Amino acid sequence: DRLFITLSAGELFSLAEESQIRRRYREALNYYSQIIENYQNNDYDYRALFSSAFILAHRLGDQERGASLFRRLINEYPRGDLHESAEFMLEALTTGEFGNFLYEE
Repeated sequence: DRLFITLSAGELFSLAEESQIRRRYREALNYYSQIIENYQNNDYDYRALFSSAFILAHRLGDQERGASLFRRLINEYPRGDLHESAEFMLEALTTGEFGNFLYEE
């Protein structure tokens, strides 16, 4: 028999933020991904989607995947409080202005 421990969305989000602070971006993406997949339709999946897009584009330099997640956020959450920020980030990515940000791995 196997024992599985299920963490709440809040616990996963805290772990993701802690990973981000430690510059463990891929680890943070893993936690955010678990939130997005397992805790749909709550505040955490929305914020996890934005954070994932930001990490991909800003920290890991994967602008294409980051832009895709920003588009998804804009389409799926048109009234969310991060909507304008996602639009700004997407515009910066598509116009090349995002290149001014520093990428770190």
